[in-house]
Amino acid sequence: MADLQAEIELTVELRKFVNIDLFVQGYYQIRTGIKFAPRIQSATKIEIKSELSSVIDDSNDSIYPACVFNDWGVSKTFLIIFKNEEVQLDDQFNFKLSVIVDAQNINECFNRLDMQLLVELYFLEKDYSPEKMPTMQQLCSRCYKLHFNPRFGIHTHVPILFDYFHLSALTTTVHGSLLCLIPPYVFDRPAVRQTSLFSFLFGQDLSQITTEQINPSLLQRAHNLHNNICEILLSSYESLQDFYETMLEHLPNNDEKPTHIHQKCQQKLRSLCEKLKNIDDIHTIDNLAHAHIAQCSAENIMLWCQFIQTFGVHESTAIVLSKEYHFKRVSHFV
Repeated sequence: MADLQAEIELTVELRKFVNIDLFVQGYYQIRTGIKFAPRIQSATKIEIKSELSSVIDDSNDSIYPACVFNDWGVSKTFLIIFKNEEVQLDDQFNFKLSVIVDAQNINECFNRLDMQLLVELYFLEKDYSPEKMPTMQQLCSRCYKLHFNPRFGIHTHVPILFDYFHLSALTTTVHGSLLCLIPPYVFDRPAVRQTSLFSFLFGQDLSQITTEQINPSLLQRAHNLHNNICEILLSSYESLQDFYETMLEHLPNNDEKPTHIHQKCQQKLRSLCEKLKNIDDIHTIDNLAHAHIAQCSAENIMLWCQFIQTFGVHESTAIVLSKEYHFKRVSHFV
């Protein structure tokens, strides 16, 4: 098996917390994390974007800023006093996920990820401070399966209702996209072989391939892997681009719309495949494949950054996705 490292970015936006009928007054917080199937080799890095300054305002001791704690994104910590109280969180956690996939069975590997969103409600009755976070009581936990397809990404509204004994709700938005397929570099476990791109294309080190070993079957393997990786990356770009352009149409008139040049992904894929089609020099194939895959990955990253910068914790996406969720729910009963 030739290993590739898939780089996925998942943005979880905790928007509004609603106290329907919590029994106890005190400090509450939401913790969120991403979980994979037990045997999946993965690594996670979390970044925070929150509207509240990380410096606590002494004049307002009822709310504390979002943070990262033990690989969990932790929302603002807020004081709940009254029934039917609403707290606007607007906390955004960017999960940078690295997972190992088999270069020749990328789709099957993604199907086995079993990616799940974990959301937990924590509580402390009084005298909260960040130092007391490890002692907070977990009240309720929710787990949601994320149907992540590397070609289509994910953009969804997730309404969360905690249990009867801690009756409260949370509105959540999730965006996700595959950005890169690259040689493994963040894993130092023995089970993950440190390889470079040519091993995915030819199954061995270029220096070990003799002239007698270069045959149509070997070249076809390299072409197929190159074409498949580029197709997946460009499909990811196309799906994100479609959603991004749709959301641009929903921007309020007074919002400045960023410049975006539409990319014809299918046309580009044909062009990349054609450039490699008639080449039979393994070094040229290796160099060109490196360049193509790096270019596709870089363009995915740039579009994702532009999308998150424009629509991160944006009201337009919340409205569109919540309506879509509602229509899907209603259609089940029609």
